[in-house]
Amino acid sequence: MAGRIISFISYMLCAIPFWAIAKFGKDSKDPISFWSGDTSLKGKVKDVAAYNREMAKVYTIYGWAYFAAAVGGAIHPIVGVAILVLAMVGIVFVYRAYKKILAKYS
Repeated sequence: MAGRIISFISYMLCAIPFWAIAKFGKDSKDPISFWSGDTSLKGKVKDVAAYNREMAKVYTIYGWAYFAAAVGGAIHPIVGVAILVLAMVGIVFVYRAYKKILAKYS
């Protein structure tokens, strides 16, 4: 039981930052960056509000993937790890979504 609680907490510690980026970045005057804190986005993104709304959706959805891993880990550790691996592979889709959104608003 302790392992399930630890896995739940660990996966939630992965989900919460993505949700925080989405929540606080959605209404930001600066564009939400992809991981690195890229400051050159200020000159690239023309409609920052619309860009941030779409990026917030991407980060929210990705946070839910880690939440699913947390719930899966609470049910059975192997289920949590399997979902976690899928979520980690999902970063490719997050990157592709970021590139599409950046191209749309540049």
